[in-house]
Amino acid sequence: TTGSAAGLAVTTAACIAGSNPEIIHRLPRTLPSDKHLVIMDGGNDCRWSQSVMTTGAKVQFLGTLRRPMTAAQLEKELRGPNRGRHACIVFYDQVRPADQVMSLEAAVKLSKQYRVPLVVDAAAQTPPRSNLWYWTERGVDAVIFSGGKSLSGPQTSGIVLARKDLIDSMRLNTSPNELTVCRPMKCSKEDMVGLVVALELYM
Repeated sequence: TTGSAAGLAVTTAACIAGSNPEIIHRLPRTLPSDKHLVIMDGGNDCRWSQSVMTTGAKVQFLGTLRRPMTAAQLEKELRGPNRGRHACIVFYDQVRPADQVMSLEAAVKLSKQYRVPLVVDAAAQTPPRSNLWYWTERGVDAVIFSGGKSLSGPQTSGIVLARKDLIDSMRLNTSPNELTVCRPMKCSKEDMVGLVVALELYM
């Protein structure tokens, strides 16, 4: 991707539209029948919600800065009136006091139970190198990293590690495909090569 913010947009578009060409070509216009609701923790840095909303998604913030999202709040939303309309859950797995944060394990469990993809924004969560596979090994559906931070790749680069079906959907929702909401986020061949080399050196 062209950075972690673009990774958020492409991943969200894939979660909303999947491989459905009618929805892919319609975004950012969404219909009430679309799975276009994205859950985010209101206790996190919410500046990056604009990247999610670029796709036409409607963001639902659970919790506040003083009282971050809890597992109980998340489950109430997932099984409530909007059940079946959630595209994904965007989770920031940051270090905070134990009584102020929902555990990754709880988030994974609920995402699997209600079949809503769990996306972790880990833009600046390297080092250590093991973080590149830490979240996927624990059941997270998609993890987003910046290529231009500690990976030392091109500033306009990023990577998304995800389930194969989500990666396939991401490819359909962005360049080189026409009539896609993420087509403007075209990654240059130079950035691709630069990021691959940076990853090889980082590993």
